[in-house]
Amino acid sequence: MPFSRGVFIWGEPIHVPRDADAATLDRYRIRIEDELNRITAEADRATGHAPLELPPPLDTEQAAADR
Repeated sequence: MPFSRGVFIWGEPIHVPRDADAATLDRYRIRIEDELNRITAEADRATGHAPLELPPPLDTEQAAADR
C-alpha cells in the first residue's frame, strides 16, 4: 500500500544435508519454521505491530497419521 512501512529481515542460512533421513528432515523443518516465526515477529515489531500469537506446533507423527 502507498506510504506503508516495510523492512528486510533475514537470518543465518540453514543448510539441510542432501542425504538427510526422515527424522533429520523433521528436525530441520522445525528449525526452519521456528526461524521463520522469529523473523516474522521481528518484522512485526519493527513496523510497529504486535507479533501474532502462534498456535502450538503440530505433532508431526500425528499429522502424518491423520493424512
